Amino acid sequence: MNKPQVLVVDDEPQIPNQLRIALESNGLAVQQAATALGGVPMAANHPPELILLDIGLPDRSEQGVLKELRV
Repeated sequence: MNKPQVLVVDDEPQIPNQLRIALESNGLAVQQAATALGGVPMAANHPPELILLDIGLPDRSEQGVLKELRV
């Protein structure tokens, strides 16, 4: 059985690393991206069940990322 997928998009490495530990210990598979440029294609190519999105990404606003993901 495949584990539910979570995508964490955050530019501060300690946050996704801590989230990975917590999520994986609860049976979830975690992918990480440090930028919207990296995260949007990951979500488009392999849609996760949940996306945890930083609201202060350096390369794009969270509203812009959400619009791209909804297309």
